[in-house]
Amino acid sequence: MEFGLDLRDAHDTVDRLASGERISVTLHLTPSGNSPFALSQFGLAVSAPQPVEASTIPGDVLGAIDAWRLSRPERPSREEAIGMIIRRGLAAA
Repeated sequence: MEFGLDLRDAHDTVDRLASGERISVTLHLTPSGNSPFALSQFGLAVSAPQPVEASTIPGDVLGAIDAWRLSRPERPSREEAIGMIIRRGLAAA
């Protein structure tokens, strides 16, 4: 639920993963949450689109990135936050 799924969808996702099913789920960055790439510690592969520049990212996604980056103690710039997310995704892949 920390990644924007409602309780029913979160339970369904965990149940499907526990049964060994490969699934695709859209996770969201939230100000209070971790990066979805933190799920790699549980053996889950998480990937993200690799935009060429911030102007190619939809506005709602940029808004989520901005909320996430402003909640971090290090306060990365938008470009730094996008780079962090992409690097973590590539490392998890």
